[in-house]
Amino acid sequence: MLTCESLSKFTYTLLEAGEPRATIRMPTRPAQVRNARFSLGEPGYVMIEAAGVEHRVEYETFDSPAGGARLYRFKLMQGDARRASATGQPGRPRKWHIEAPGTVGTLVERRAWFGPMHFDLASGTGAVGAIRETTRMLALRRRFEIDLPTVDDLPLRAFLFFLAVNATYR
Repeated sequence: MLTCESLSKFTYTLLEAGEPRATIRMPTRPAQVRNARFSLGEPGYVMIEAAGVEHRVEYETFDSPAGGARLYRFKLMQGDARRASATGQPGRPRKWHIEAPGTVGTLVERRAWFGPMHFDLASGTGAVGAIRETTRMLALRRRFEIDLPTVDDLPLRAFLFFLAVNATYR
């Protein structure tokens, strides 16, 4: 199981048995949407470094802007190769359909009103993992548990953690 502690919402270090395994760095300004109608300058990417290999997270919108919350598709990229994708699903609770080699499922938000962050990774048989915030009330440092026993790929576990944190805190 991975754990994480963070003082900032821009950098997260994922630990296993107290040893750093992956780092997620978010830009201080929002990244540019792939199919945006206007440009805010050079895009900043969410970077995931796992096992010494750099990955980036790209995203795009794929629904009409007619109203309501926009739906996004996030992609975990290693160079020009796509390693995984997460496609937003309409409605509540928030959820993403996950597609990656060896892993197909849905990341579903399970948080109660004003409760800590909690997402389940579900497959056809039910919940197969969870990402939870374990921070105590009024703590300055946020703590998380990433318990995804069916996902062996470290960059994919970091990507799923990014999706949960991004949905909750950005």
